[in-house]
Amino acid sequence: MRRAFSNCTPRSYLRVAAPSLTVSMTATILDPKDGILVYTDGSASTKTRAGGWGFVALDSGDGLYENAGGEEDTTISRMELVAPIMALHMLHYELDAILTGKVEEVLVISDSQYVVMGFMDPTRARNKNQDLWTSLDVYAALFTRVVFEHTPGHAGNVWNERVDKAAVAARKAVEAVSHKQRTT
Repeated sequence: MRRAFSNCTPRSYLRVAAPSLTVSMTATILDPKDGILVYTDGSASTKTRAGGWGFVALDSGDGLYENAGGEEDTTISRMELVAPIMALHMLHYELDAILTGKVEEVLVISDSQYVVMGFMDPTRARNKNQDLWTSLDVYAALFTRVVFEHTPGHAGNVWNERVDKAAVAARKAVEAVSHKQRTT
């Protein structure tokens, strides 16, 4: 049985020195008035089968929103997919109320080639995790434009490192809860 743990209420929405959308993006330039830059990551342990996901969303007004959560009995592929699903869900259903104007365009940066290539190439086989691929497509359709780009993991990208730490912390929290339940 899969059980989810999440702090899905907005954990933080702060005004910080976030990078400009037009400078931070690699090949894709989104309209800075309508675009959001999102970094996502997943983490999972093959030993405990606990997993975590995390994301950070940056807007053109130097706003920052981040969130993380986890699940028992999962895989790294599932957590890598849950991270952008949760980010798009939050952007559409919760952040529209905080941000001025509707979010139209989203650039998702992920260190998972599985997620990036699976989303950007619709002819690619999506044989596993079909429930999550369907959810990702549904949430992406809520925006005018969603683009995924790959970044190398653990290569010094500040935002990628930040979401990696959030996903690992969420996984460890799930492991701690699971361990406590087994020992009581």
